[in-house]
Amino acid sequence: MYSCAVIDKVAITALAACLPLLCGGCLSLHPLYGAGDLVADPSLVGVWVERESKETNTLIATGDKTYQLTVTDDGKSLEFSVHLLEVGGTKFLDLEPRRSGDDACGGFCLPLHGFAAIRQTRPTLVVSWLDHDWVEQFLKKNPAAIRREDVAGWGIVFTAPAKDLQKFLLAHLATPGAFISREYERKATD
Repeated sequence: MYSCAVIDKVAITALAACLPLLCGGCLSLHPLYGAGDLVADPSLVGVWVERESKETNTLIATGDKTYQLTVTDDGKSLEFSVHLLEVGGTKFLDLEPRRSGDDACGGFCLPLHGFAAIRQTRPTLVVSWLDHDWVEQFLKKNPAAIRREDVAGWGIVFTAPAKDLQKFLLAHLATPGAFISREYERKATD
């Protein structure tokens, strides 16, 4: 029998993996970046809040080109490993839920990636997620556009390698309805 702490960790891990879906995006089995794609941007580090929301998003640098994002809402926190990349003149975030030291999933959790385009960093941060409904409709009409699986209960999970994912995202950055944007303001520090 599992303890409540283990069940809570499983729920948080599952929610973390679903966060991009909740934001409108799609998940990927592979990261969006390749070896030469990663960049650093110190202007992203800080605490960001969305208007009319209690959610806070704290991004800290954990290395030269790596970050940790902590999303806190209603006293619950989710942590992500974040890689920033630049492709075709556009910066993207690649997010992967962080797992605790004790694998609450018993090895059954996949390290899925979510990703978003950074549209602007000043005066506010604008992040755009692929719209899941748009992706579904597009892929019905264009089934060979990108490798993926439709996983019951999860939706679309991309299975294409990084370069194919990048090409797909870049091709649709300006497509009306393909992305949903969220705007964040930097929270003043005390």
